[in-house]
Amino acid sequence: MIKLTLSLQDAHAHLWHVRCEWTVLHDQEVQIIHLADWVPGSYMIRDFSRHIVSMQAAANNVAIDLLQLDKSRWQLAGHAGYYCVEYELYAFDLSVRASYLDGQYGFADGACWMPWLEHRQDEAYEVQVDLGIWGREQAWEIATTMRPVSENVFQAASYWEAIDHPITMGCLRTFDLNVLGLPHQVVISGASLAFDVDRLLADVEKICAAQIEMFGAAPFERYIFMLYVGDKVYGGLEHRSSTALMADRWCLPKLGAKERSDEYLQLLGLISHEYFHAWNVKAIKPAAFDPYELHHEQHTEQLWAFEGITSYYDDLILQRSGVMSTPQYLTQLAKTITRVEQGQGVLKQSLAQSSMDAWTKYYKQNENSANAITSYYQKGALAALVLDLYLRRETDGEFSLDDVMRALYRRYLQDGKGISEAQWRQLVCDVTGVNVQDLLHRIIDTTEVLPLAVLLNEFGLKLQRVAQPESQSAWVKALPAVAAQAATAFGAKYSMDATGMKITSVVSGGSAEQAGLAAGDVVIAMANLHIKQFDVIWSNLEVDDSIGVHYFRQGVLYQTQLHVQAALATTVLLHTEDEQLLSYWLPQWQ
Repeated sequence: MIKLTLSLQDAHAHLWHVRCEWTVLHDQEVQIIHLADWVPGSYMIRDFSRHIVSMQAAANNVAIDLLQLDKSRWQLAGHAGYYCVEYELYAFDLSVRASYLDGQYGFADGACWMPWLEHRQDEAYEVQVDLGIWGREQAWEIATTMRPVSENVFQAASYWEAIDHPITMGCLRTFDLNVLGLPHQVVISGASLAFDVDRLLADVEKICAAQIEMFGAAPFERYIFMLYVGDKVYGGLEHRSSTALMADRWCLPKLGAKERSDEYLQLLGLISHEYFHAWNVKAIKPAAFDPYELHHEQHTEQLWAFEGITSYYDDLILQRSGVMSTPQYLTQLAKTITRVEQGQGVLKQSLAQSSMDAWTKYYKQNENSANAITSYYQKGALAALVLDLYLRRETDGEFSLDDVMRALYRRYLQDGKGISEAQWRQLVCDVTGVNVQDLLHRIIDTTEVLPLAVLLNEFGLKLQRVAQPESQSAWVKALPAVAAQAATAFGAKYSMDATGMKITSVVSGGSAEQAGLAAGDVVIAMANLHIKQFDVIWSNLEVDDSIGVHYFRQGVLYQTQLHVQAALATTVLLHTEDEQLLSYWLPQWQ
């Protein structure tokens, strides 16, 4: 057994103390200890070892040399006996994918601090959490789904299981609920005003019940939602029986509110998304992740099927469970279509490529990313929608994507193995009796426009694409009720401050790019007027107008002429034309 102790060495200095102990029964050449370079579910090399402040080792209680082989591997002598490696770990990443510690709150994702011994990943782990003075004086508590064996001591069957149980601690607010006989908890940390706890728990229960009923069973015996609420934070990371969540404190449901706000629905969508991952990623997984290799990238073309399909179901489950109305769901869907189609990258990168390049492009975006890549989350959700509606149409409602997901889960329960892209596509055909190979090739492997309008029309919806001024596009919350006439497009995103308008990104081929403007430029005047009047200036321009622009680049003043282009028809509106047809896809489940 590998024994780990995570101690709050100094919360105010944001330092954990990690102690790893094990026994070697026989002499061997060397032993190698590893720390992960990335965390499953977040596809970017994060180099967790860079947070190690100091490290030392001992054998049979005598200090020994610790030879660093590379950024995340260390070598020790291989004699029989008792070994101990200790290190200080800096913890100040307020996210769901690493660790954070201060005087009010602590969080540790297992991959960022738990080491493993080469060839011993499948050995049992015992994990002790030492809260120190924070446990004694501030009454801190611990929440995790790792199996408890005594007070603040937990066990896992292997390294892989141990890192899949994040730990949160602090003055926690814990709320219990029962979902179809399974115990669930919502554990909240961070500061918030009073909120409608009953509504939150009731909505979470509905979401969880809808997903368990869809799959027919749950891949866990209990589940914890670990929610940290703070200021302008957002994110989630799935685990086998829990999820780490972060959301702005204003996302919580307000006391006395009659309707669910957009911010609250966004939180519920995040909860739904991460919970769905308990089946689709933690159980059903790509063959490329079987097993995970946490010391280097693992590329796969399948992320669209795991993140994209999950993104399709997150809001759909809200509609099915009655948490979100059908009009609200269709508004969210229209926004997703708009966001995908407004990016030029959708014409240049396929879903398969987007999945493969997640490590180097999606997780490392720059000012040109919207022109070069597409999201396997958002476009993947639309591909899932296309597949779902296509199956429903071709089988006259007998089969849907739900049947595919249930079959994938049954397959996992039978052999526990990951599934390849080819196997995934063939399984869809086998389960539904519909040959979808050509459809899947077109929506996944190519940059063809998705056949959304045709399929949605067959389920009672009219998809309309209109041109809107950028300030009214789906970059903001509200979608317009009617199309604008002769909308113009500046063709750039920007921020305003005392120095002027700072360009943050430009649209490929748009007005700003054609005028020679680039990310980093600071526009100070248009038409010889101060840029602080930009909204007024732009509102008086028409398509094909030409206007003088003064801007700074690298501290040098330049002038150019900007030719005003028409806004593209990329804002999507969805209109219900046949409620009966729509009900075959979106029945009222309330």
